[in-house]
Amino acid sequence: MKTKNIFKMLAMALLMPAMLLTTACSSDDDAIVNNEPTAKKGYTIPVTVNVTREGDEAANSRITRATYNESTMKLSFSSGDKLFVWGNDTRVDGGAGYFAGTLDYVPASGQFTGIITTQKVYTGTADALFTATSSSGEYLTADLLPADHEDYRFIYIQTTGGNGYDDVLNTASAKAFATSKATAVEQFSLEEASTYSSGFALHPLNAILNFTISGLTPSTEVTATLTNGGSLTISGDVTTNASGEASFAMAVSRGTNLNSLSLTVGGNDYTLLRSSKTLEAGHVYNINRPLTYPIALSSVTSAYVGSVITTDGNVYATVSDATAASKTAVAMITYVGAAGSADASSASYKGLALALTDALVNAGNLDDRDNYFEWCTINGGQCLPKWYDNNETTDMAGIANTDALVNHGSHTHDAATKARSYNSGTHPTGTSEWFLPSAGQLDKMITTAGSYTALRDGFSSVGGTDIMARRYWTSTECAGSAWIFYFFNETGYFANTTKTGTNRVRPCLAF
Repeated sequence: MKTKNIFKMLAMALLMPAMLLTTACSSDDDAIVNNEPTAKKGYTIPVTVNVTREGDEAANSRITRATYNESTMKLSFSSGDKLFVWGNDTRVDGGAGYFAGTLDYVPASGQFTGIITTQKVYTGTADALFTATSSSGEYLTADLLPADHEDYRFIYIQTTGGNGYDDVLNTASAKAFATSKATAVEQFSLEEASTYSSGFALHPLNAILNFTISGLTPSTEVTATLTNGGSLTISGDVTTNASGEASFAMAVSRGTNLNSLSLTVGGNDYTLLRSSKTLEAGHVYNINRPLTYPIALSSVTSAYVGSVITTDGNVYATVSDATAASKTAVAMITYVGAAGSADASSASYKGLALALTDALVNAGNLDDRDNYFEWCTINGGQCLPKWYDNNETTDMAGIANTDALVNHGSHTHDAATKARSYNSGTHPTGTSEWFLPSAGQLDKMITTAGSYTALRDGFSSVGGTDIMARRYWTSTECAGSAWIFYFFNETGYFANTTKTGTNRVRPCLAF
């Protein structure tokens, strides 16, 4: 759509309420409705603006449409990205009135550039226009346009106070369905800025659900439908792969609870959540749902990551599903790979699962200091046969580490002991004993989840308790210290710290 056409639509949409208040319609009024005088008065202004993304400095920044790198969970602007800017400059002297325009991203400069069309004659700069509009409290917004939505429908919704993406995705003409996470993030996420200070700082407004549904008929087209409390339905067709998996992604509004959503794929209904999980704007959530439940733990594949393990060695979709079958779920599967890849102690272990809750002394207050444990009662020294100074993620010996720490003769290791005694020391049929995961095992689980935040926030989606935004012990030792992982909000990383410090423990199983 050309900029001039966008402005025509914009001015008409915004001026319509005022026109409806007139008591009579003359030929001049008709001309105003058709917007001809406005278009003739307008001036075009060349615009170049700096645009940043909220959270760009973080390793796992908030994400929305732009080129999406799945391995780093980050985005960058790329050729083809467009920014729609509009507002109302009400200054008495020299005010531009309503203005609008679409700006194109220029990779060479890293800026957006284009033309802004004004309602009134305006001779100032775009920077002055945006600054004045923002500082006066008048409406100013910059929206990163989704792919395929640079059309009347999208612009009309944004300029008339519609419900944004919910309305866009609910239209027959909208592309409401994607077959890959990367495509969905680029096309479906809405990002906007409402203030200006030498540029626009965008922030995300919705979340992406990335689905992998297995157990379907191979190489067949199926229909996937997501319904939000009966008020919003997003539907599309996807072709399953040779293994019978359907992979697709959809966008939902921020603040949506998973328990308000219903998913149907190929005529089969899938449980997304039996407890509350509020979706955060700018986040991608991976949801894996196999068709066959329950299934024996020995038969699971990587498609069952995110499912729960019960004490009898079976696997269910959620804690509630297990409870309905009179089974007790105790862990969530967080990694499945080749035999021997899960722990150095056995050539047969192929998977890892984390406990549904932290090791707790006081379950009534999750953040109580009694639920934080020392790695060791003394600092310094060497407690394990091998320590890792800078290559901690190569340590895959969580079981052996925990064995050595629990049975250490000269001093105690509370974190490892609490992990080993989780669930009163009872572990599911077909698994190892409970242990404190090594740094390498935790890194493998984070990689499988897609990011540390996806692993951290994934437990409540099946009925467990999410990992807290705190520091968690691993069983990997460094020279005189031990390795932890920071599960913080905007950053996450491994670090070594004093052994007598107190941190959280999330026990692990291998199978």
